[in-house]
Parts: sequence; structure tokens; C-alpha cells
Amino acid sequence: AAAKIQRERILNAIKSKLELEFENVMVEISPEGDALRFKGDGLFAVNSSTLKNKERAVVERLGSLITDAITCYTINQRIKSYSVCNPDGIIVKAVQIEGHTDSDGGDLKNLRLSTDRANSSFIAMQSKNDDLLSFLNFRKQPVISVAGYGKMRPVASNKSSEGRSENRRIDIRLIMYAPVDSESARDIKREISERL
Repeated sequence: AAAKIQRERILNAIKSKLELEFENVMVEISPEGDALRFKGDGLFAVNSSTLKNKERAVVERLGSLITDAITCYTINQRIKSYSVCNPDGIIVKAVQIEGHTDSDGGDLKNLRLSTDRANSSFIAMQSKNDDLLSFLNFRKQPVISVAGYGKMRPVASNKSSEGRSENRRIDIRLIMYAPVDSESARDIKREISERL
């Protein structure tokens, strides 16, 4: 429960900062409260995986906002003591950059396009954040990952142009480590306080 609350706080903080810094940014939090959602038409031209010029700055800034927000919840060189900023032992398992398309075009084409868009977003984030891959999860793996889903995960009907526009998007999904029981949660908290 604490991890879910913290995830919502992290996503809201990133969204608020983006909206303050970029006047016309089109970002929302998913209804499930687990991802930032950027409409694809807002970042990319139709059938393109190249970020639009103005929107590239948004994605570059997003990389630093993400790393700033997850610093207390990952293994990294920035934090000297987790006891103050993360007393509950909450850990980010992954920050997944997900590309999505509408249903127009073939399945393979859409999978490639969605993956290329996710990769373009990752490359833009990393271009201004050299240490992006140095933020690690509890298994000491980079938390940043990239995935392309093509048309497989629509959020609206593909029968209208508005729905297709909503489905062409990038999601930044924040996946928290979920202990299976209270004993596992205590173990994580203890280990974080001892070795991080």
C-alpha cells in the first residue's frame, strides 16, 4: 500500500513539473495510477518514430525528472542515507518506456513503430542524463527498460480518429517491487538500511 501511494506521488510530481516547464505538454496519469501517458501525436508525427523538435526537449527533461524522483527508491550513487528519504524501504522495480500504436497498418509494422518510438524516447532521455542507466533495482539491474506493444494495448476504440490518436502514445510505467508478505517487506527494509 505504501509503495502504491508513493508511486502516485512520484507520477504526480513529474507530471506537475512537466506542466510548469512546458506550457502545452499533453501528459496524463493512467486511470490505474501506474503510468504517465503521452499521446503519440503529441510527440511524434503519424507513422514516424522521430521526436518532433519541440517535444524532444520535453522527453529530455523527463529523463532528469524521473531520476530525481526515483533516487530514494533505487540503488544509486546519489543517496548517502536512505533512512531519511525512504524509511519504508520502498523499491522501484522498473521504469518502463512503452510505445503503442493504433490499429492502422500490419501487426509487425506496428510492433516495430512502437518499439522505435520507445527507443527514441529512451535515447532522448539518456542524451541529457548520462547516469540514467545507473539507477538500479533491488536485483542491481537498471530500472529503465523499453518495450513496444504495437496495437495490443489500446486505451480507446480504434473506430474513431480520436480513439486512434489516444492509442498512439508513449507510456512511462512505474513498477514498484511488491513483497509477497510482511516478512518479505521487513527483509527488504532491513537489507536496504544495511547495504544501501
